[in-house]
Amino acid sequence: MKTALFAAALSLIAAQPALALAGVACTFASRDDPSQRYTAVSDVTLTVGAGEFVAVVGPTGCGKSTLLNVAAGLLAPSTGTVHVFGE
Repeated sequence: MKTALFAAALSLIAAQPALALAGVACTFASRDDPSQRYTAVSDVTLTVGAGEFVAVVGPTGCGKSTLLNVAAGLLAPSTGTVHVFGE
């Protein structure tokens, strides 16, 4: 019985992405002039399946850390949605 429940749970997890970002954008107020805003990431859509390995690469200042902080739940996106295993 436990094996069947475990198999059912695994198939449910495999059926949905481990991480899903949809239309994510992050904007911040400028430190020098709070009336000015800048966009760190814009309109990012990404789906990562369970067990997949993904690398985020790009030049300095392109929003890699911002995107990873959003994915980890450490930073709320200005727009868009983030789901981890459907939640």
